[in-house]
Amino acid sequence: MERNKKTYEDHVLLKLRRKYSKDETVAALNKKVSDLEIEKGMLIDEIEELKEKVENQKKTLINYTKKGIEKKYKYKSLFEARRELCDKQATQILKLQKEIESLNQK
Repeated sequence: MERNKKTYEDHVLLKLRRKYSKDETVAALNKKVSDLEIEKGMLIDEIEELKEKVENQKKTLINYTKKGIEKKYKYKSLFEARRELCDKQATQILKLQKEIESLNQK
C-alpha cells in the first residue's frame, strides 16, 4: 500500500513537472499553503468565539442557579415563618378553647 501511495505521489509530481515549470508549481503550492493558513486562522477564531460563548453560557447558568437557590431559600424561610405563625395561632386557639370549656363548666 505504501508503495502504491509513493507511486501515486510520484505520478502526480511527474505530471506537475511536465505541465508546469518549477516556479509555477512552487507558486501554486505557496498559494495553497497561504489559503490553508488563512482558513486555519479563521477556524481558530471561530473556536475562540465558541469557547467564549460557552463560558458566557456557563456564567449565565451559574447566575440563574444562584438566583433560583436564593429564591428557594427565601420562599422556604417565608413558608417556615408562616408555619410558625400558624402553629402559634393554633396553640393560642387551643388554649382559648380550653379556657372557654373551663369557664363553661363553672
